[in-house]
Amino acid sequence: MMILFDSKQKIEDICIVMLCRDSLSYLEEIEKSFALLEKSYQVNFSYLFLENGSHDETSAFIKSFLSKRKGGLIHPDPSIPLDSLKRTEKMAFLRNLAKEKSPSHCSWFMLIDTDIYFDSDILKIMFDHLSNNNEIGMLCANGLEVIKKKGLRKYKKRYRGLRKEITTDSQQTFLTQNHYYDTYAYTDLKGKSHWPHCTYSACEKCIDTEKSEARQKLKFVTSAFGGIALIKDELMRNTSMLWSGRDGTNIEQCEHVEFCKSINEKSAYKVAIAEDALSYWVIP
Repeated sequence: MMILFDSKQKIEDICIVMLCRDSLSYLEEIEKSFALLEKSYQVNFSYLFLENGSHDETSAFIKSFLSKRKGGLIHPDPSIPLDSLKRTEKMAFLRNLAKEKSPSHCSWFMLIDTDIYFDSDILKIMFDHLSNNNEIGMLCANGLEVIKKKGLRKYKKRYRGLRKEITTDSQQTFLTQNHYYDTYAYTDLKGKSHWPHCTYSACEKCIDTEKSEARQKLKFVTSAFGGIALIKDELMRNTSMLWSGRDGTNIEQCEHVEFCKSINEKSAYKVAIAEDALSYWVIP
């Protein structure tokens, strides 16, 4: 089993945090990846799930999953009218609630969105960066846009250029052009948002980026997420650092932008993307 380090210490505990709604089929698939993480690293993993209004058996699956693991399942107060909020406001509320309920014993938190897949070596890659850099408070994976191979016919015109086949540890097979998908959360160091275009400057749906040196380095940014992010414990427990679905002028924005802004302005830490740590977002 591999041992993980950040710049100061051996990593003993990581809490995986996930927001779920009607996520049964995804959870059934990603359980294999979580089990492989548990077998691969000398780390105590715990889980915090926030389930919000599912109509399938998401809650029942999570309860069964947690019966063999450390962690908890929380639900928002049903009296709060979340469905009246904009999507980014709702996501901010739910992320802040999960933040409020986060356990106190973990040194790092791993936030992961649903419909995100990854290989078990992603933690080794990300902590290799963290062990050599004590400035990073939030390290994001490099989220790529993929489609399930079996679903390609449905999208054959839109995604006719898909070429690279990827099979993850969960045994899901995808096709991708290595296109960076999470530009809504992405802001570069100059404050520029690239939404809705890819962050790779020569992108023609990222045909050649798998050969680029960009996949071997750390990129500091103003804001990002990437589908998976490691967040330092003291930032998760800082009550002044919150997600928000609107900016200071009340314009709707990705909820991660405000959280990353608070890291930059209220702490000594920085936000970065590990461009060699790939996560895969499945096109619905």
